[in-house]
Amino acid sequence: MSKKSCYFGANKNNPFFFHRMLIMKSPSNPLPGSRLSGGQWLTALVVMLLFASVAHAQQWIGAITEEDAHIPAGRQWTGGVENTPEAVALWDAADSLSRRSILLRKEFRLNGDVKKAHVTVAAPGFCELTVNGQRVGDNQTYPLQSEFDKTVWTNTYDIAPLLHRGKNVVGVMLGNGFYNIQAGRYAKVRQSYGPPTLWLKMTAETTSGRKVKVVSDKTWRWSESPVTFNCVYGGEDYDARLEQPGWDRPGFNAKEWHAVVKQHGPKGTLREQMAPPAKIMERYAVQD
Repeated sequence: MSKKSCYFGANKNNPFFFHRMLIMKSPSNPLPGSRLSGGQWLTALVVMLLFASVAHAQQWIGAITEEDAHIPAGRQWTGGVENTPEAVALWDAADSLSRRSILLRKEFRLNGDVKKAHVTVAAPGFCELTVNGQRVGDNQTYPLQSEFDKTVWTNTYDIAPLLHRGKNVVGVMLGNGFYNIQAGRYAKVRQSYGPPTLWLKMTAETTSGRKVKVVSDKTWRWSESPVTFNCVYGGEDYDARLEQPGWDRPGFNAKEWHAVVKQHGPKGTLREQMAPPAKIMERYAVQD
């Protein structure tokens, strides 16, 4: 290791910066740029690994960043204000992708039989979660509505029966829900916390004890879903010609899909949903 690599600069972007600040307060290292002892190098290495683990933690992801979405900020678009010419012009300037339902997929491999596995998902604009083409849970329009600047509900599921040795795929379809109301057909209000977004963490353990973690990060891919319009007030349009059979199963060719982008996501604290989920309680056959 070169002498130069044994010193720290004053750049705060350096992952060792905060450790260096602590060392500077030590009587044995009173000045910036002090050489580190063996024990201090060990501590610095732990800090570096910590930063690396944070960098690979789950992120909010989607098709478009908040900056590129150009969605009008604020919660004042109610009581007729949303229909003024100035307000309409602002909302019309929002990128159409910022209100588009999208599909996201992540393919991964398990080198063994599954002992246990759980997935926790947060998608404040509603979502449908699948594993290897099978829908997870019987929830409808989840997660439940909240004040997204304060709380974002998560849902956790046991997915061990849906996983298998070899290639697996987690798929998610995102909507707008109450998180992103840009109207378009009818709406009581116009307000948005951002474009459709996903936060996900999956952990699996094989029978040999090996643990595998899948998180929402930039390795995911996205494509437009067959849902061409969706709004909690204005309803939904579905174009079956846009379906992509097998998109959420192993072996699907996602070459034409796009790389996701990292998003800021909602400001609220992630909390496991406590209320019972909305479900389909009964189905009625078509009558002649």
